[in-house]
Amino acid sequence: MASPYGTIVANPDFHAAMFAEKVDRALRVDDKETVVRLLTAVNNEQRQMVIRRLFNSHLNSY
Repeated sequence: MASPYGTIVANPDFHAAMFAEKVDRALRVDDKETVVRLLTAVNNEQRQMVIRRLFNSHLNSY
């Protein structure tokens, strides 16, 4: 039986480094709509990859 709820699937065009850069730029200019749009376009596993890249790049820059 099919679920009546939507299913979040992996984005086939996902590239963690590219997404992390876009999210970082949107955060720097306080563009909340873009951040939400980007992070809802990928599944949880892919979001975790983006977060790891963002935190690693920020931690390494200090």
